[in-house]
Amino acid sequence: MRKHHNQLCDGGAGLGGVRSVLRESHQRKNIAKGGAPRLDLLRSLRQTRKMVFTRNRLFLLCLLMLGNIASTLTIPTGSSAIPTFNTSPRCGYQACPDVKPNMLNVHLVAHTHDDVGWLKTVDQYYYGSRSNIQKAGVQYILDSVVQELLKSTTRRFIFVESAFMQK
Repeated sequence: MRKHHNQLCDGGAGLGGVRSVLRESHQRKNIAKGGAPRLDLLRSLRQTRKMVFTRNRLFLLCLLMLGNIASTLTIPTGSSAIPTFNTSPRCGYQACPDVKPNMLNVHLVAHTHDDVGWLKTVDQYYYGSRSNIQKAGVQYILDSVVQELLKSTTRRFIFVESAFMQK
C-alpha cells in the first residue's frame, strides 16, 4: 500500500492515478476473497467521485465565507475624509442643497470607463497599470474627489463602481 501512497502523493498522478491505484488495490483484495473485481472498482470510483465533489463544494463554500468576512473587515485607508452623519430622512436628489435663484446649478457626471473585468482587473484599474489599454487610475480619481468634497459640505458624490470601495 505504501507504493500506492507514493504514487498518489507524487503530484502527477491526478484522477487517473487514483483510478489506477484503486483498481489495483481493490481488485487484488476482491480477487483474494473470490469476488468480482469490476463491481468493486465501480463502487470505489463512485465513492471517489463523491469525495471529490464534496471536497470541491466545501472549498467553494469556504471561499464564499472568506470573501464575505474579508469584505466586512475591509477598512478604507489613505483618505482624509471625516464622516458626517446626515440626520435628514431625505435621500437622492432631495438631499442636494437647495438651488439658488438666478444661479446655474451644475451636476458634473464623470465617466471613467473603469468597468471592472471588461478590459482590466480591479487592481489594474485601481492602480492604473496597463495604461496601453486605458489610462485610468481609480485611486487618483477617488483621492481627487475626496479632496474636493472636503472643500465644501454642499458637494455630493455617487460612485457606481462599488468594487473599488474595497480598496
